Parts: sequence; structure tokens; C-alpha cells
Amino acid sequence: MRVSASYARQNFAALLETVLAGGEISIERHGRALARLVPAERAPARAEAAGDSFPEPRPPKGRSRLEKLLHQRALDRFQAAANAARRALAELRSRGVQVRVIGSLARGTFKQSSDIDFLIEDSASLADAEIERAIRDRLQDLPFDVLYLDRLTPSARDTIQKEVAAWRSQSSPG
Repeated sequence: MRVSASYARQNFAALLETVLAGGEISIERHGRALARLVPAERAPARAEAAGDSFPEPRPPKGRSRLEKLLHQRALDRFQAAANAARRALAELRSRGVQVRVIGSLARGTFKQSSDIDFLIEDSASLADAEIERAIRDRLQDLPFDVLYLDRLTPSARDTIQKEVAAWRSQSSPG
């Protein structure tokens, strides 16, 4: 369910009952998601600390019906991609792999045609095929790329590490 911030403020008790019954509420201002109310047992535990929180793409400046429809489709695909990426991250981490998502999904510029980029920082002695199969199984039909940090050129490694550092500084509480 999507509601405006003013509606949420005026009807918080009713929205809380909806969440307690298993519902999920997206609170928006001017069509942009501000917060999400979910049952505590479904809320991701400290996703931001693990780097698994992905910024939603911004809505277009225009307000035509077509722009809104295209943005909603992109947002739906973003949400599917973010959830699938979290599943892949959880599976790989449970096997000891040090992995993170980089690129457009991590930057908040994910589009309808984007893929999901995984950076393997330490493979925990798993074979490439095992890692890629675990990702493919969780992403189903979503396209993805896998980069292995130890196989990148020094300049590519520096570029990616700067991007990760910039993302961390923007997402850390200030």
C-alpha cells in the first residue's frame, strides 16, 4: 500500500494495524518513497550496515502519465533486482564469500535495462562456477556481471574502491 506522508501522519494507528496484520506501507512525498513500514519479523536487520540497502531510482521531473508509468515499471524492476541481489548476497556470505553489489544498483541509478554487478572481494576458495551458479539461482532471469577483485587491473581496482568508498561515505550516518 502506498500513502502520502500527510495521510500517514493523520492515520498512523490504522496503518500500524495494517502492518501488524502482515501488510507493508510505503510512505511517499510528491511521489517519492520516504519510508517503509513493515512487520518487524520481515524487516531487514541492519541492511545498511552490511551494504545491502540500495537507493531507489529518483522519479522523473515530468509528471505525464507515460513518465509515471515508465518510472513505476523501473521501480518495480528495481525492487525485484534489489530483493534478488540481497538473496544472492546472503547465500554467498553464508558460504564465507566476501561480496558486495556495485554499479547502478548500489548508486541508485538502476534502470529498466540495467544489470546487477557483484564484486567478489574474497571467494573463500569457492570455484567461480559455484559462485556464479549461486547468483544465477537467486537472480533467476535478471542479468548480472561478476567481478573478482584480485583479477582486476590496478586502475580498475582503484576506480571500484573509490566508488565503494564514496558510496559508504554517502550512506553512513552523519
